Amino acid sequence: MQASNNSFFFISLNEDFSRLGKIHKMLPPPIFNNSKMTIWRIPSAEIEFFKKDTDILSLDVIRYFDCYYLLIPLTKKSIKNLYKEFFDYISHDYEHLIDINRNQENIHNLLKLAKDYINNQKRIVILDYGCGTGISQDIAKKLNMKIFGFDICPSMREIASKKGMIVWEEKDLWLQPENCIDAVISSYVFHFLIDDTYLKLLYKILKPNGIIIANFHKNKNRDFIDLSLNKIGFKIIRTQISERKEGHGTYVIYGK
Repeated sequence: MQASNNSFFFISLNEDFSRLGKIHKMLPPPIFNNSKMTIWRIPSAEIEFFKKDTDILSLDVIRYFDCYYLLIPLTKKSIKNLYKEFFDYISHDYEHLIDINRNQENIHNLLKLAKDYINNQKRIVILDYGCGTGISQDIAKKLNMKIFGFDICPSMREIASKKGMIVWEEKDLWLQPENCIDAVISSYVFHFLIDDTYLKLLYKILKPNGIIIANFHKNKNRDFIDLSLNKIGFKIIRTQISERKEGHGTYVIYGK
């Protein structure tokens, strides 16, 4: 679903209604709601006024895909639930909301970095963390890589699976044996403030000297991820800036 040029979608978990205070009363009737999430359409002329009021209340409102504003919850668990509900909601429109060519280029760059770094094997095994709709599947095939996907959103996993990707959900990630993956890539994902639990699981399944490669567009939340991975035992091996002026941000290789 896309908003018109003169409106935006505002999304909140229902548990956060109390944080909206008087703002909640000013919102129009919702256009969508279920037991966990509610969506309102807000005229563009009112969005700046609305954002200003949320700033006064110390609420964090983040814009995604040009037309969505998300009210970010306070707890890690709630943040995870918000992103899960949001991406489930947009899953069938996802590849129309993103710049598909740009995303494919970024995934190719991440996979190529992994292949160049791990150059002593004929076919390396990759986990695409936050695989979404499985865009990386065909790119990995062309590079002769075996790739698995992981995503917290059931609808995204379903779409990726239909493309032929083997996709893991959270319980599958827990069940993987130690030292089974050569590298993890994460394309436009780590800025979502990844829970430490997932990062520890990535450490467990990576082989000795395995790597995580992620890009940080505009370096968003890079410091948080660097610190979190360092606490677990990862070290920064290499950083690389996108070659193009309007590129994909900084690429970082973390080593186990």
